[in-house]
Amino acid sequence: MSERNQEWADEKIRQYLSGNGAHSFNAFPESVHGDTLRWSSPVDGELVITVKNGWSSADLDAYANLVLVTVGHESPELTSVTVKTEDSSVTETETDKTPWE
Repeated sequence: MSERNQEWADEKIRQYLSGNGAHSFNAFPESVHGDTLRWSSPVDGELVITVKNGWSSADLDAYANLVLVTVGHESPELTSVTVKTEDSSVTETETDKTPWE
């Protein structure tokens, strides 16, 4: 992963936090968001977020959807968000920018 891709990933995370009125993931205690460990962008347009182990597929899918809809609204270049557990035992990817009902 290039330094440029990491800078882009950092910007998308800042947009997500700002859009939720937060300065850090500490603003989301006891949630999958609060268990965010790191993020990256392995290729242009893709954001990968790693969280602590112990979260369900539904939790990760909801997180990915929220990030994609929130940030993707302002950043059309964001094409997919993947959220995975630290051990990669659960992974969910969202590519549809339509909010959940």
